Amino acid sequence: MRAYILAYPEKRWENYTIPVNDEPVVKLTERRLLMS
Repeated sequence: MRAYILAYPEKRWENYTIPVNDEPVVKLTERRLLMS
């Protein structure tokens, strides 16, 4: 999953790092990957 997150631009990566818990970050990335 981290590989997919790193694939996003640095700006978006910073937004994903805002939540401290890893679970919400993964959920957001999974939803965006499915939507894209």
